[in-house]
Amino acid sequence: MARISFTSRYAIELSGGIETFVAEVVPRLQLRRSDWNVRAVHAFARFSTISRLPLACDLVAGVLLAWRTRRDDVAVIDGAEYAFARMLVPSLRRRTIVVWHGTRAAEIPALTPRLSLPVRLYAFLERGLQRASFAAPVHIAVGGATFYDARVACELATLRI
Repeated sequence: MARISFTSRYAIELSGGIETFVAEVVPRLQLRRSDWNVRAVHAFARFSTISRLPLACDLVAGVLLAWRTRRDDVAVIDGAEYAFARMLVPSLRRRTIVVWHGTRAAEIPALTPRLSLPVRLYAFLERGLQRASFAAPVHIAVGGATFYDARVACELATLRI
C-alpha cells in the first residue's frame, strides 16, 4: 500500500487556503484510490508566535514536514518554501512533489535602490529556500500567474540584490 502525504503549514481544521485544499483533496483521493494510504500532515497544530514569523516559520515547518513525511512513498509539499529540508536528502528528494501557490515576494518590502540589511538578508534566505525546492523532480503550479511567479523566482534565484 502506497503512503501519500499532503502537507500544510497548519492543521486542516484551521481555516486557510492550503489547509482547505488539503482537507478537500485527501478524502477524495482516498475514496478514489483505496489501495493508497493518503493522509494530511501539518507542521503546526495551532497558531503560535513562531508560526507567524515568515522566514522562521518556513525553516521550522520545512524541517518538521520533512521529518513527519520521511517514511512516505510520496510527499506533496504545499508551499515551495517548505520543501528545502526534503531536498537535502536524495532519497526524499526523489519522492517529493512541490506545489507552488506563489512566491513570498509580497512579504518583501518594495525594492528600493538601498535595501536595509535585514531586508537583504530576508530576500537572500527566502530565495535560498525557493532555490532548494527547484531540485524536486515534479512541480505543480496552481495557475498561470503562479507558474509565471515561480518562473521569475527561478530566474531571480540566480541573481544577487
